[in-house]
Amino acid sequence: EPAGSPGGASQELLGARVQQVTSALAQQLGLAGGTQGVLVTGVTPGGPAWEANLAGPGGGVAYIIQSVDGRSVRTEAEMASALRSVGAGKIATLGIMQVVQGGSTTFVERVRLGGN
Repeated sequence: EPAGSPGGASQELLGARVQQVTSALAQQLGLAGGTQGVLVTGVTPGGPAWEANLAGPGGGVAYIIQSVDGRSVRTEAEMASALRSVGAGKIATLGIMQVVQGGSTTFVERVRLGGN
C-alpha cells in the first residue's frame, strides 16, 4: 500500500490492516449497532500489532481499535492520522475492544510503533 493512502500509516506504523466498523459489521460480530472503531483484519508477522497479539479475525476472536493515545478513531483515516501524530518508533496507547463469542471486553495495549 502506498504510504500516502489512508491505510498506509496503519500498515507501516502498526503493521495492521484495518476496516471501519459499520453497523452491519457490528451486528455480524454480535455487537451493538453503535459500536465504533476499526476492526483489525490482518497483521504483519513480527510487526507491532503482531507483537501485541492482535492477529486479525480467526480463532473466534476479533479486535477493534477504538482509540489511539486517547483520541477516538472511527475510520482507517482517523487511525492513520492518530498514529502519525504519535510518530514512528514511539509508544502508542491503544484502546481495544476484544470480541469473543458471546461478549466483549476492553483493554489498553501499549505498542511501540514501527516505521523509520
